[in-house]
Amino acid sequence: MSTLPKLPLELLELNICQYLDVKAILQLGLVNRTFQDNITQCSKLWKTLMIYHFGYMSKSQLPQVEKSIDDDNKTSEIRWRTVFAVAWQDSIALTQSTLREIDVLRLYRKQACNNVSLLLQPKEAWIRQEVILMEGLRRIPKSKKLIQLYAEVIRQAQLVARIGGAGTEWTLHGKFV
Repeated sequence: MSTLPKLPLELLELNICQYLDVKAILQLGLVNRTFQDNITQCSKLWKTLMIYHFGYMSKSQLPQVEKSIDDDNKTSEIRWRTVFAVAWQDSIALTQSTLREIDVLRLYRKQACNNVSLLLQPKEAWIRQEVILMEGLRRIPKSKKLIQLYAEVIRQAQLVARIGGAGTEWTLHGKFV
């Protein structure tokens, strides 16, 4: 019988890790360096964990954002592990507060102030904001402001996907570039 690190990466990711929770995956990463290098950095796995824990379904096309000259190909790739870590922190902040509509709105509008959030790229920040609104609506489903804001976020994403295909670029907030 082969040991866990000797199994093919695809087998680990698709057949084993999808049934583990985040804590178990991170503990395995602490025990085995090969596992940590291969699995805990795997974007597909963290994207799956975003779906399981937060109900976030990845859109086929996220809003396009302004690109500077210094941008490279790496900025277009979503780092799902980082997004998951920030979403996890945000969900803890939402459960610890005396949850009112204003608490969700503050967290939604809050600029990245801790070390992990500072690393978010614009597409990742967009996902973070959507997850915050989803979590807020799960706790306060009758909030008109949260419903309106979430509908606006979804409309912008759909509008950008349609217009983006026509070659017109939009910023993260839905304004022409």
